[in-house]
Amino acid sequence: APAYLVFLRDGATDQLAERRLLHSFFWNAERRWTRTNERPYFDLFYLDSSVSGHRISNDFGNPDRQADGVVIDLAAVRTLITDLDEDALRRLDQTSTDLPVRTWGMALEQMVCVDPRAPSGQELFRSFILQLARSRFNAALEQRWEWRDRGGAVDRSSAVSIPRKICGGGVVFPLLKQPGKRDIAFVLPIFNFGGVEKVVASMARELAQNDFRCHLFVVSDRPIHPDGWAVQAFATVNWMPDPSAIDWTGTEFLGTAEPSWGNWHERADLMGLLSSMDVVINAHCGALHKVADQLRRRGIIMIDHEHLLERSAYGRSYGPPKLALAYEYAYDLILTCSEALRHWLHGHGIPREKLMAVINAPGYPLSSSAACKARSGRVQRDAGEPLRVLFMGRLDPQKGVHRLAAIYHALSLCAPQITLTIAGGSVVESGEADFSFPRRTRMLGPIRDTAALTSLLAETDVMILPSHYEGLPLSVLEAQRCGVVVLATRVGAMDEAIQHGSTGFLVSETGCEDSFVNIIATLDQDRELLTRVSQNAARKMHDWSRAIAPLLTWLEYRLPRRNCGGDHRNVLSENSA
Repeated sequence: APAYLVFLRDGATDQLAERRLLHSFFWNAERRWTRTNERPYFDLFYLDSSVSGHRISNDFGNPDRQADGVVIDLAAVRTLITDLDEDALRRLDQTSTDLPVRTWGMALEQMVCVDPRAPSGQELFRSFILQLARSRFNAALEQRWEWRDRGGAVDRSSAVSIPRKICGGGVVFPLLKQPGKRDIAFVLPIFNFGGVEKVVASMARELAQNDFRCHLFVVSDRPIHPDGWAVQAFATVNWMPDPSAIDWTGTEFLGTAEPSWGNWHERADLMGLLSSMDVVINAHCGALHKVADQLRRRGIIMIDHEHLLERSAYGRSYGPPKLALAYEYAYDLILTCSEALRHWLHGHGIPREKLMAVINAPGYPLSSSAACKARSGRVQRDAGEPLRVLFMGRLDPQKGVHRLAAIYHALSLCAPQITLTIAGGSVVESGEADFSFPRRTRMLGPIRDTAALTSLLAETDVMILPSHYEGLPLSVLEAQRCGVVVLATRVGAMDEAIQHGSTGFLVSETGCEDSFVNIIATLDQDRELLTRVSQNAARKMHDWSRAIAPLLTWLEYRLPRRNCGGDHRNVLSENSA
């Protein structure tokens, strides 16, 4: 008999599989039984629809409806049949019960609700248990399953513990290896489709086209936002829903705290989750650092990918690259989004041969014909039409929101004909904000749809980014691809994307507000300069296939196709067969 039994309403499996979440469902179902402190009689699973993003809940409360799924282990089945009479078993499908049960659930973005007329998971479970209770073979329940005892035998359900032995006792991800495919995991703390997430999605797309099977792992209970194309390259999408993985209240290193996450079974389970991978890429997941060296010892290629060194209000640097310095020994390779960050890490002691720059490219796919079409419209514009200025990003201190407010107010006074637009959401409540924008500013809010974003960029002449610190922003590269002239503060790796006066304009932070206003006024008057810089920026662009080429060469050398999927990683949980 299997270690775990799963009962799902008809259609639930298809909904999970369609969104690549089925493997994650089975892994979390097994983990909940393995790590529970107080054993329930059974575990109820609920499936809902979400307006925005896939969501997971470790405790679904007590909904007034039957569950879409039931998960139970073999020992609990025996307990139910031996402890409860038939009248109690008939009530297993009731929405309110006195039995000790647990609940959890997932809400899937834009899910078409499963047919409520189909038998619920509880009804399927009730029918199965009643059949067992009425079976004439019930006497077999008295069989002792300890092989050392006289008349004993080995319990086949114990086979689930065998693959755990190579993962420190962790629950193993249910994955069968595929001949010729190399499995590569991207591990993130969140997947909200910011810059890091776009980079991961773009890299996965290119790797999938080179015979890698890509998997997305989010180590937290935060929502996963698929955003159309973003998860298409992933064979599986998975959660390890541990809230402490992103609390950032643990030990500090050079002013940057790691998460408090990391007791023995959390570490073991993360190792089990990633044990079947050939390559693991860590994209700012602090929890993964704590088991990276153990995964590397087991033959998995470990890669860290760094994107942004943040800066505090006091001018002190902090962030994930600082933790990379602490855990450098656990990784085979450390990637950076820019040459500037690669030099910074090398200057802080990481060997040059362990560093590789995978230079950012635009954050979403766009065909060359579509990009050409976006650029052609601005060439046909009349020189007398108003200049169109855009800010695109979060309205928060890092992005220079107070500088932006000053720039827009100055432009509205000295050049009222210029169109001012903001595309982005605020992280500050409107009633608490200590900044404002001119009344005629167009506030579009966040734009996630790629077609709408391309349309906006096609209708923009100048984009400004008065940030206090940056890595190599994807928004700059996306704008340049569509022929938008970018003005930015000289921070981070901006000079790798913008050659001042040729493909855009860079200004120093000191007094940058006046510099932005003066350059915009110049471009408004000199449309030939605007056109020349626009064309230079678009001509300079590169794509992700070019950006990722050095990494592909490195992986082909370290992980030849004939050796992929070694026996030490080809493990499969018994419950997933």
